[in-house]
Amino acid sequence: MSAMKHAIILATTLALVMARLSGAAAEGKNAALSGSMQSLTIEQAVLKALDYRPEVKKFKSQAKALKAKSVSVKKIPEPMISGSAGIPFTDPLSIPEASVMISQGFPLSNAPKHEGEIYEKQKTSVEWMAEAAALDIRYEVETQYIGIATMQEERKVLVDLLALAQQVVDASTVLVSSGSGEASMVSRAQVEVEQIKSDVKKLDESLAAEKVTFALMTGMDPGEAAKTLFTMPPHRDIDVVLEKAIAQALEARPELKSLGGEIESTAAMKKAAKDGYYPMMTISAGYTYKNDKLMGLMGKDVFMISAGITLPLWFKKYKAGVEEAEQTAAALGQEKKAQELMIKEEVVAATGSLKTLQAEIDGIDGSIIPQIRTTLDLQMASFSSGKGSLIDVIDSLGTLSMSLMKKATLEGEHAKARAAYYRAIAADDDGLWK
Repeated sequence: MSAMKHAIILATTLALVMARLSGAAAEGKNAALSGSMQSLTIEQAVLKALDYRPEVKKFKSQAKALKAKSVSVKKIPEPMISGSAGIPFTDPLSIPEASVMISQGFPLSNAPKHEGEIYEKQKTSVEWMAEAAALDIRYEVETQYIGIATMQEERKVLVDLLALAQQVVDASTVLVSSGSGEASMVSRAQVEVEQIKSDVKKLDESLAAEKVTFALMTGMDPGEAAKTLFTMPPHRDIDVVLEKAIAQALEARPELKSLGGEIESTAAMKKAAKDGYYPMMTISAGYTYKNDKLMGLMGKDVFMISAGITLPLWFKKYKAGVEEAEQTAAALGQEKKAQELMIKEEVVAATGSLKTLQAEIDGIDGSIIPQIRTTLDLQMASFSSGKGSLIDVIDSLGTLSMSLMKKATLEGEHAKARAAYYRAIAADDDGLWK
């Protein structure tokens, strides 16, 4: 076979591999990866984690406890029952008697109501903390899922690149054996094969570790997670208006609503502290039985009803309670302002990442990759005619594969940025990944 024919065969082989390589990022499942693997969507992963993780359950239990507490403190003080009995042992003139009395206090203020409001507002605050915890879990799982899916896409490119490198080794060997090429061509191609194999192995080890982490996040069995195929969410550009995004975040973030509940709780605490200035009325009713033989009072019964007012004396105590509530409210107000500033920064950062990554994706997909393909077509045509260099073709194919890998990485980073953006504005994620 002539050297020209060898060159044409090699060029045809490279063209077929290049076509496969250029479409790797758009293909579905790679046979080497999918095999017997089971699929898991990002929505299913989030639901698994929310059902498994204890953070949200903890806050929900706290909210139930505070609800019960708010009901119990709204009641008026419990009635008090007291009794006594006296029997003489040494003094014959002593008068045996027995008595029983029941007393009920009635606050002359709205103390029970205000005490209940304290715990009601705290319950609301804790419920919003549960919502914030759910958003954190969702973002954490989404980010981990996307990271694994990105690595799987990168592995697809490496597998195709490995196939290409092996084809080059085979073709170079044919050229050298026919006397149409240098032995260094084969050795260089073999080095590329070994390097790519090493890269695939390292990536597989990283994938395995990340899947174990994912299993811990979601409560999956590590063995099951290892056999799970993570699908990269479809790429979607987002048209963000920064001012609207910030306004939505300040309106929707559960952390701010939780702080709002705490501030309302301190308002109720202030009212409850002021209730201490008011007196309490006590009504009592009693019965006394006496047995006075000397006076001829055999079994005389005495009934009594009384009312009293308890006046507060420790005004400094109640004043201190009012000041404590006011200062706590002021501190929470400053904390809320700091939280709002942090949220604004989060939205700005997430928005900037989205735009930056989209610009990079547009550049590599719309300009860089097409230019590499054009150059590669020209080099292959030149090589097929016997004028071009195989080394140039190999270099351009490597550049193309690396560009495709970079695109897969950028799309993964863009998906993570989307997750961060929707976490920052606390938006409903229904359909986010579809």
